[in-house]
Amino acid sequence: MPRCFLLRSAAALLLLACTSAVVMDPQPGVANCTLHWFTQKTDHFNWGAPPGNQYTFQQRYFIYDSFWSSEQNEDGSTSKGPIFFYAGNEDYVDLYVNATGLMWENAESFGALLVFAEHRFYGESLPFKPGTPGCMNWLSTEQAMADYAYLITSLKEKLDCQDSAVIAFGGSYGGMISSWFRMKYPNIVDGSIAASAPIWSFSGMTPPYDYDGFNKVVTRDASAAGGSTDSCSQNVKRGLERIDEVGKSEDGRKMLS
Repeated sequence: MPRCFLLRSAAALLLLACTSAVVMDPQPGVANCTLHWFTQKTDHFNWGAPPGNQYTFQQRYFIYDSFWSSEQNEDGSTSKGPIFFYAGNEDYVDLYVNATGLMWENAESFGALLVFAEHRFYGESLPFKPGTPGCMNWLSTEQAMADYAYLITSLKEKLDCQDSAVIAFGGSYGGMISSWFRMKYPNIVDGSIAASAPIWSFSGMTPPYDYDGFNKVVTRDASAAGGSTDSCSQNVKRGLERIDEVGKSEDGRKMLS
């Protein structure tokens, strides 16, 4: 299967994400995957020794390969299907294996290999023992993206699938990572599907971030313009004001809790 075909498949997936998906019933999860550990670099960018000379750590990831396609080419070589890669975020990766529906729903039709990687410092992928002084310097999106780049590169070599297109997935912070991952490593990631990824939510950007933007959208949803009634947003506002007032006293806080 030529790489151009895989890239067209990746483009088709991006379109599919905006339309509909075939829902699998029941949806597979952790119990259907194989657990793997990868010897990951603690620091991808600096020469200095990490605390305790902890140069590597074990990064956890899950694989589901039952849908992964393989095709014999005319020259005798083998082409394999794309890789759907979940860019883990701030929790145990198990949760995302079980809840990332879009990947599961579309993997079979695209003949994709599913890979769910755990974010460093979360779950069981710990570069340092809890409480290690100064260790938080190695918790960054830059290091996390480099983890994923190194993992994917190693996996493609190990699984002999150098020409397989890679599509990154993520939601919220994971969606931000998957977006930036595609921007920073276009040689490794062919596309990204990011859900609820506020990549523009930072100060000093152009256009400037609207700090009231989220509140405006929520308020509109609870108004006639958003399909509700104007009294809805007004009632919610009065209710929040009442909660703030009640919460000023100890008895009020007990009642609210």
